[in-house]
Amino acid sequence: MSAGGCKARDAAEAARAAAASELKQQADAHALERSSGEAKLDAMRRQLRHAEEEAAQLRGERQRTLAAREEAEREAASAVAELAARKHQHVEEARLTGEETDAAIRALRAQLRDAREQHERSAAEAEALLGEQEELSRRYRHEATELAQRSEGLVVELRSEVERL
Repeated sequence: MSAGGCKARDAAEAARAAAASELKQQADAHALERSSGEAKLDAMRRQLRHAEEEAAQLRGERQRTLAAREEAEREAASAVAELAARKHQHVEEARLTGEETDAAIRALRAQLRDAREQHERSAAEAEALLGEQEELSRRYRHEATELAQRSEGLVVELRSEVERL
């Protein structure tokens, strides 16, 4: 082999070694890049799992919140219905109480009117009785006066009779 063949072979060997070294460097860089990419991919997968778990927790929390909201709305609707029923009952009771009060007032006014009329009749009867009593008293006094005068006349007569005898 000649020196030129050796040189070419050495140059080819050096080029091959340089290419192999460059390929090894590129392979190492790709391996490092791949390892770094896998680490990033694992980190992203962990983040994704964590985000999915958080999303599942948030969905569960949202479902609980929605259920609590629906329960609160049902309770509010029930409270509104109960309040409306109580309001209706109160209005009805107030109406009935008002009617009963009005009826009681009418009855009391009628009793008062009747009592006034009865008082006026009683007062008129009392006046009439007083008038009759005064009339009787006047007659009794008149009769008593007449009796007293007759008695005096009899006494005078009896004295004169006694004196004469």
